Amino acid sequence: MVGGPHTGKTTLARQLAALTGRRLISSDDIQHLGWSESSQHLADMMADAGPWIIEGVQAARAMRKWVAVRNDAPADLVIYRHQTFGPLKPGHVSMGKGVRTVMQEIHPALIRAGVELVQV
Repeated sequence: MVGGPHTGKTTLARQLAALTGRRLISSDDIQHLGWSESSQHLADMMADAGPWIIEGVQAARAMRKWVAVRNDAPADLVIYRHQTFGPLKPGHVSMGKGVRTVMQEIHPALIRAGVELVQV
């Protein structure tokens, strides 16, 4: 579950985890690591056997790290949320643009790897 700030990623991921019984891994829990370290941590988590749901702004960067070194899929399904709910601070706007840029960059690699992409 990827997207910029305030797009409902956490809310939807929690609902999906409750419905499916899958483990939820939230980037909110590892923000203290910093951008590079937290996205690498998520990329490493993608290598763990699922089922799991990973959500967060850093998830897009984690997938970029994954596709840079691997040819297989980092996930079966990626839900990309881009509609924001509520006003954003300038930093949040920048994060949202960053997620869009990364998703555009890795989109072809995800499709080649067989990842189902859903944009909402």
